[in-house]
Amino acid sequence: MKQTNTNNREIEIEGVLVPSEWDSAGNVLGAVLNTNTEEEYPLDHVSPDFKDILKLVHNSMVLRGVSRVHKGKVTFIVKDHRLA
Repeated sequence: MKQTNTNNREIEIEGVLVPSEWDSAGNVLGAVLNTNTEEEYPLDHVSPDFKDILKLVHNSMVLRGVSRVHKGKVTFIVKDHRLA
């Protein structure tokens, strides 16, 4: 899967939210939105409602926000979300 850098432009993306990080108890700590074009958008932990969004893993989602490069990784800051 490839990562996309949208150069800090606000965009809307659609895909399936899948877990990408877990703690030792199996709780989801991070997620990636996989699009139908095989792009991956790792969600940034600074996103508003980040913990609420994590509860929606395995669902088709529409996310609006911006990507940023932080510590050499592209992450997606979610400004708004909804089920697709």
